[in-house]
Amino acid sequence: MKYIIKSIIDSQLKGFKTHQLNSKNLKCFTIPRNLIKNLMTIEDCNNSGIYFMANNYDKSLYVGQTDNLSNKLTDHNGNKEFEIAIALTTENNSFSKTHIDYLEYWYISEIKNKIIEYWWISTKEIEDLILMNMMKLN
Repeated sequence: MKYIIKSIIDSQLKGFKTHQLNSKNLKCFTIPRNLIKNLMTIEDCNNSGIYFMANNYDKSLYVGQTDNLSNKLTDHNGNKEFEIAIALTTENNSFSKTHIDYLEYWYISEIKNKIIEYWWISTKEIEDLILMNMMKLN
């Protein structure tokens, strides 16, 4: 049986969540904008991965990929409007460029389908989509 573990990394980082399957090195982080500056201190956030930046106010969503999540999200923190970032990575930095290209394409396609059907996808729905896909990748 597979389980998703949800935990808050640090009581000082209120709102920062990590999600991980107990048997896999895949990790998903949910990061409020005001905590982006703390990413450099979290080892797995320096890995390659896919990220989502959502702004519920104007219903905008940006999906991207990078070889260093903390650097990329810190850069975007200064020039993009978003409330929350969600990142998918691995503990051992094992995503290849092919993995990342495919995952970015797959998530964009899935999110477009949800937006067409429901007009908007919430950050909770993005988290759920990532977690469901993490179980499939296991």
